[in-house]
Amino acid sequence: INEINYLYVNEKVMIVTDDIIKAKFFFKKIKEKVVISKSLDQDLNIMCNAKVFFSGLSTLSWWAANLNENASRIYIPQFLDNKLGLFNDNCKIIKL
Repeated sequence: INEINYLYVNEKVMIVTDDIIKAKFFFKKIKEKVVISKSLDQDLNIMCNAKVFFSGLSTLSWWAANLNENASRIYIPQFLDNKLGLFNDNCKIIKL
């Protein structure tokens, strides 16, 4: 989270979450952010169309990482990659 706050402090960021309060707290250093929580299909659609995607520790995020054809980079937790793998060959994969 510290790396994300540092790298994207001056970028426009959309955060898709099921806990808006925690997301706003964890990403408080990012100046321009939109924190949303919509329906399951809307959240998945947003994540699948991200240009840079940071996966959380959830199977929904994992699915979005694998289905995303628009991202130039996908950041995925090492734990999630070890357990489920990542099968998206369209972009650069960075393991956290």
